Amino acid sequence: ELNKFEAVMRRLTLDNALFQQLVVPDQHLELFNRPWCLVELMEARRLRVKQTLLIRSRACLPRGKRRQLGAIRVQDCLASRAKDAEAVLARIGDPDRFDE
Repeated sequence: ELNKFEAVMRRLTLDNALFQQLVVPDQHLELFNRPWCLVELMEARRLRVKQTLLIRSRACLPRGKRRQLGAIRVQDCLASRAKDAEAVLARIGDPDRFDE
């Protein structure tokens, strides 16, 4: 559920000092267009969880895509249901600050 992943991640980091996050996006890197995925990545960062990004190949990350990833705005992200996107944005509070 959307409202539980932060608590689960906190619990995992408390229970296991070696807990890590392996991020394996699809070849189109759609993961970075999903608001709850960005929130999960940021929560891991806030908790100082070691994060590793595994990309299928260099072809998945052409120069133009690198620039796009650097300019992602959580408020522009997509969700299957508008209600989910609204819930994530409400949890974030200030999307501009989140995007920094």
